[in-house]
Amino acid sequence: MKSCASILKGQIILIFIFLCTSDAIAKNYIVNDVKTVIGEPNYAPAFPYIIAYSKTSVNKRTLHLINQETQSEYELSQVVVSSKGVLNRFFDGRFDTGNKDLDYYSGELHWRPLLDSKGRQWYTFVSSTAAGELIVNFNYLDRDGLPSGSSPVQFNFQGEIRNPKWSPNGQMLTFSSRNQLFLLHDLTGVIKSGNTSGLVPIRLTQTGERNVFPDWSPSGRHIAFQSTAVESGVTNNGISVITIDLQNPQRISIPVRVTSHLYNFNEFLPAWSPDANFIAYYISREPLYTVQTSDNLDIGITQLFSNPGTGEIIGGRTGQATGQRVARTVVPRDYRGPEWIYLDEGNPGSLSLIFLGFDTNGNQRIRYTRLNEFLASSGSSNYSLDDVSSLGPAYNIKNFSTVAIDRKLRVTQVIEDNRSRGFHHFERSANFSTQTIMQERNRNQAVWRSALIPGFGQYYKGQHAKGGVFFGASALIAGANLYLFFIERPGLKDDRDNIARELSAQPAGSPDRLRLQSRLDDKRSSITNNKNMIVSGTVLFTGIWALNVIDSSLGFPVTVQKEVRSGTIHGEFGPRFTHGTGEIGFYLRYDF
Repeated sequence: MKSCASILKGQIILIFIFLCTSDAIAKNYIVNDVKTVIGEPNYAPAFPYIIAYSKTSVNKRTLHLINQETQSEYELSQVVVSSKGVLNRFFDGRFDTGNKDLDYYSGELHWRPLLDSKGRQWYTFVSSTAAGELIVNFNYLDRDGLPSGSSPVQFNFQGEIRNPKWSPNGQMLTFSSRNQLFLLHDLTGVIKSGNTSGLVPIRLTQTGERNVFPDWSPSGRHIAFQSTAVESGVTNNGISVITIDLQNPQRISIPVRVTSHLYNFNEFLPAWSPDANFIAYYISREPLYTVQTSDNLDIGITQLFSNPGTGEIIGGRTGQATGQRVARTVVPRDYRGPEWIYLDEGNPGSLSLIFLGFDTNGNQRIRYTRLNEFLASSGSSNYSLDDVSSLGPAYNIKNFSTVAIDRKLRVTQVIEDNRSRGFHHFERSANFSTQTIMQERNRNQAVWRSALIPGFGQYYKGQHAKGGVFFGASALIAGANLYLFFIERPGLKDDRDNIARELSAQPAGSPDRLRLQSRLDDKRSSITNNKNMIVSGTVLFTGIWALNVIDSSLGFPVTVQKEVRSGTIHGEFGPRFTHGTGEIGFYLRYDF
């Protein structure tokens, strides 16, 4: 192993180390004080090499974006400082303790789960204003994964918006405001025009309870949320579900408490399973009537039951009242519930929950539990998922984000030791196929494509078979017309003219003249038939073309699958915050 180093003392340090290994790794870090905290890592669905995260330092929390390919870093939030301490009223829960005494807040970013018709990846986040209010912001990454460069589109409601979550179809957004849930049910105009003036939220909950942390079911029909209620004389946090009519979002079911039998415990931060059969959540370790000895939580799950006729959720079942837990002594991650993932695509038995737990040395590590093993044994066996060997035992993993791509599970960890914080990345082999994301299609784009080439608009909409029929029929008729007009018709006319010349040379009453006259009449009839066929073909082509154009404008909104590029990821990347030296550094390591 050979290494060389070049160090420039002062405010900037450059270090280059060359190691004889097989992969390229790049890492950069920025020296800062001990109060700098990295949180909320969140991969962009369309760009699994781009990750958003929050950075809290002294009295402000800002949102950032880093491209793991290029090492480019961007700040997403626009800092507008409010009066000191005015934001404290928003942060009173156990998941808000790191946000006290802030003069500026930006966080709770959520990616829209599909691309718009221009290939842009939209996202929302919460930020504070100079007046000390919390509002929701809409912005996007362009088709190349770069921030828009424009100011976010903002929406203010009651001066307080928290926990914004896009629906699976990308058309709706739910959020909490003053402890109640609301729904924005048509965001197409916001995405197209960048204007939120016409948005009118629908209130989803009507009670005096504290209803927060919404999470959509995979179908988009149900919303689970954390709610506070008095049950059997005990006030506790539990998990409730409401059902929404997708055709008429103002029709909302009565909330159903799916953890009502756990009234002696608190449940937090619901998370739907991908198959929609379960909801996972954090649950207090001890019953509420005992002294709470730890800030750590367990993970529980509830199996859901629905009405076969209406599809509404009517209840839930779990064995956790007897002490069963999917995982014990776990660390919640910001405002997100436990994370579900298939470790082996296509294998229902690989459905697992990923979470932050502890190793035998008491350090925080990424662990996972397979659902089928838990259901079969009612046990809580869990396994290590992180890359401890390359980190060393002194590191704590504070947070993480995962994405499945190219037969691998890609994981980014927020790591911390006794003097520094930063990101670390690793990949684990898994049986995942090529990742795709849904992308919206634009009606005008479909229409002009079909107007230019029949079937092209249908192909653009993902209707490949129908597009092939329109294109094939149009091409067949157009080809036949071209043949009739440019090949057959000139030949018929030449034959007619030749016969007419021969006929004029024959004396009146000769047998040849009668024969030639009959041939001339046949050619003229053939020319007339040729003309009629060309006219009919033109009319038929025009009809098919018009039908194809009309059909291309129908059925919207339309989405199609788009393949996601995996990108080239480096093992460690910045930013990295280290305290104790008072210097700003930039570190590069290339492995050959």
